[in-house]
Amino acid sequence: MDRRSGSLPSPFKKIPAERFHALSYEQLIKNPEETIKQLCIFLDIPYLPAMLDFHSSKEAVTTASAGAMWINLQKPVIADNTGKFRKVFTDTDLEIFELIAGDVMQELSYPLFTNRQNVALISSESIEKYQLENEQLKKNLSNRQIITISKKTSAVSHYQSYQTAII
Repeated sequence: MDRRSGSLPSPFKKIPAERFHALSYEQLIKNPEETIKQLCIFLDIPYLPAMLDFHSSKEAVTTASAGAMWINLQKPVIADNTGKFRKVFTDTDLEIFELIAGDVMQELSYPLFTNRQNVALISSESIEKYQLENEQLKKNLSNRQIITISKKTSAVSHYQSYQTAII
């Protein structure tokens, strides 16, 4: 992606050059130091080698403990950390994503993995169904968190009662 060569996707061409710096994830993990240096030049800030030691920061450790999705924050840049979506997306998930973002993906030279024919996947009815499903998943997650908190509170209560009985 290079503004000078005109290879930016059309949505990004509307942004003034001085306000837009393009970099790809693949570029970042292949050559993190050079990519970060280029970004620092664009931002007019000094490059610091410590920028590549993000994984040892307190914030990275705290965020990584929030769940499996964030665990890589505790590691240096992983050069071959690409293509995981192929393992976790269902075929339907992938087609939905490509129906929505496929044109821009192609402009950015990313390969597509579906034929993008099933436009019913992004119809108003389907989107409404996805929203309802998402709300239900949020409720279920919230209920599980409440149950977990309740169990922890109950366990603490029992422990405090036990401690009081011993005294």
